[in-house]
Amino acid sequence: MTVSITYDYNNAMAKVVGSRHGLTERMLRELEPRAGEVDRALAARRKRDVGFYDLADVRRRARELDSIAGLGEKIARRFANFVVLGIGGSALGPACVQRALGHLHHNLLEPAEREKRPRIFVLDNIDPEFLAEILDVADPAETCFNVITKSGSTPETISQFMACYEKVEARVGERRARNHFVITTSRDRGPLRLVAGQMGMRCLWIPENVGGRYSELTPVGLLPAAVAGLDIHGMVAGAQAVARSCRSAERFKNPAYLNGAIHYLADQYRGKTISVMMPYSEALRDVADWYRQLWAESLGKRRGTPPYEVCVGQTPVRALGTTDQHSQIQLYVDGPNDKIITFLEVERFRRRFAVSKRLNKLMPEFKWLTGRDITDLFRAEMEGTEFALARAERPSVKITLGRLDAEHIGGLLFFFMVQTAFTGGLYGIDAFDQPGVEMDRNAAAALMGRGSKNDREMMREIAAYRRKRRYHKPLAINR
Repeated sequence: MTVSITYDYNNAMAKVVGSRHGLTERMLRELEPRAGEVDRALAARRKRDVGFYDLADVRRRARELDSIAGLGEKIARRFANFVVLGIGGSALGPACVQRALGHLHHNLLEPAEREKRPRIFVLDNIDPEFLAEILDVADPAETCFNVITKSGSTPETISQFMACYEKVEARVGERRARNHFVITTSRDRGPLRLVAGQMGMRCLWIPENVGGRYSELTPVGLLPAAVAGLDIHGMVAGAQAVARSCRSAERFKNPAYLNGAIHYLADQYRGKTISVMMPYSEALRDVADWYRQLWAESLGKRRGTPPYEVCVGQTPVRALGTTDQHSQIQLYVDGPNDKIITFLEVERFRRRFAVSKRLNKLMPEFKWLTGRDITDLFRAEMEGTEFALARAERPSVKITLGRLDAEHIGGLLFFFMVQTAFTGGLYGIDAFDQPGVEMDRNAAAALMGRGSKNDREMMREIAAYRRKRRYHKPLAINR
């Protein structure tokens, strides 16, 4: 197994995009002592509470992977549909891997064309229409629901579970309903594990030292992939291959650290407060969505204490080549120079698609396209975009995958996890907590009437907030 992933940062450097917006070798050199400190701090945390590094070990995890793969096969034989109930990393990871490695129109294929694998749905929202209408196309009697929440108390996921269980029980009865659910949660805490145990539901465990957005290589992501017939052993093997190249604290020997340093310096010293990920691959589109959560939730933090606290972190944005050449690139080239763009490229696509010569006589001005594979135009469009950005002094970096397979996707996701953990250290914040997310969840629970002591205090704050909102009356926009 060979994993070929390369990282090119030339277009982020001053030699290409100019000294006002590009970085210099001196800037990278001066960051090296700090990089060493961060690396040592991460090594210490790996022994305590940061466990995603340990997931990249095929041999140690062989029995676990075999078990998950076997369960995936059993579910695939039994059910016509597989529905993931989750939010955040519990949904974004499974969705991005399914899109990257499966057929892009998997659910539209006839059963034989998808090797009788279930249709895969990821319900990452609690919009009532979104939830209700999935049951219009996925009969609960023929559906397995994978309920994913590490805490076991995520209200969005628990509400999905409660609603779907009622639908399943109504169709198949209480005795059989439990067989339609697999619970992925913490072994050690949370109410969901207790409920699942009482109801006799199958449980898979998320390691306590792996956070949700770093959990794609746990059962969170591996079971949905196994149900879809994807190579979960290959995903972990790819992560292991990348882990070997990311062991060193030296920037040129650790591409994940180098990319983290490039983004940190671009933000702190060149005003690049926005990190854009732009895959030139429809299959990698949802990788950018997964990255958005990883980057935003890990790095968007307050450092220090009031009134001297500092708010840090880049804002991640998703774009897609070539789609967004016709929507966002105008802004990126001529708008505020506050972005660094990451291009994702694939060397060898799984399919080819030739441009026919049949219309040559009717469209002679496009003769230069005919007879070529459309991949040639795709690559030219990407290089043209890189060139236009560099010409306008807009920095970018590029990550190239040799091909789209389980090893490369596992390796790519692990690369971004290491990069994010390291970049958090450069900012001086904890890349593994999420205090801002807890605030909105607690506010929602208070509004729903949970009734705890803290909720009463929260409701007083919400009441004051509501009074402030009454100053201006909302304006009608229809006449």
